[in-house]
Amino acid sequence: MSLEGVLSDVHFALCSSLNPLDLGYTPLRLNLSPDWTPFQLGELLIAVMDSNTERVDCIGPVIQSVKNTNLGISQLSLEGALSDTHLKLNTTADFRPPFQLSELLLKSSKTEGQIPLWIGMQHELICLDMSDNFLREQIPESPGQCSKLEFLDLSNHLLSGRIPETMQQTKQSNLLERLELSYPFANLSNLKESRLVRQLLEGTNSIVITKSCGIQVEVPSWIKTQKYSSNDHLEVIGLSHNYIVGPITHLPYGIESIDLSYNVLSGSLLQDLFHSSSGGKFTTQLSFNNLSGPIPSFGVESHPYLQILRL
Repeated sequence: MSLEGVLSDVHFALCSSLNPLDLGYTPLRLNLSPDWTPFQLGELLIAVMDSNTERVDCIGPVIQSVKNTNLGISQLSLEGALSDTHLKLNTTADFRPPFQLSELLLKSSKTEGQIPLWIGMQHELICLDMSDNFLREQIPESPGQCSKLEFLDLSNHLLSGRIPETMQQTKQSNLLERLELSYPFANLSNLKESRLVRQLLEGTNSIVITKSCGIQVEVPSWIKTQKYSSNDHLEVIGLSHNYIVGPITHLPYGIESIDLSYNVLSGSLLQDLFHSSSGGKFTTQLSFNNLSGPIPSFGVESHPYLQILRL
């Protein structure tokens, strides 16, 4: 897209039924007055890829206009790939959104401080991506109040503290299909006692990624003994770049992929370590550990479902 210039109220004056508005990955600037009466917006996509793009706090007037007209936005994407973009989410602490989102994408949107409390009011929210921002302190109760949440990405932050009780309820955690808590997240250092992570891994989730979370424990028992049936749906476990120590004697049966690379695993590889009871192909990553001893002989007959093995 090579369009240039500024979009203003004049351009949208006759677009009373416009839906959606997608300004993703273009150099266009958006300049709207706070008292502008907008179109019937149901989906707003504003993504920034160009370092020359400057949009002068464009989301403020859009959100304010939505507040004034009580529109029903269902998808809101404010993704910005570069940290120097002028795009910024700017809402007050007492902001009460008049819409119910099903998808909220705030990756790299310069959201600072705490996770906005109003997210907890999004009872239809299925997907929440707040990765690559400047969030600090601890996770509030708000994400756990989203009863339909299936995808939660809070990776690449400086979050600390405890995981809220609202996110540790069995009913809620079993709804999640993907959980990303990668990179500095201090409270996962007590993984062995973490009820949330145990429920997630033993529940009905597809993907759980806790990369670089400072986890310092022996190989958890649920990795050694847990078997996953076709009804459990767990597909991927990512525990790389942590401090998981000890020998690895068993892997969970019935999953598609497990990544334990860049830990402190020790001991030798056993011949039956890579059997799969599910009958499906699976991958295992054990590289960059302290494993030793001979490599077991692998053959089609003994390991028919092992697709990728990284040592």
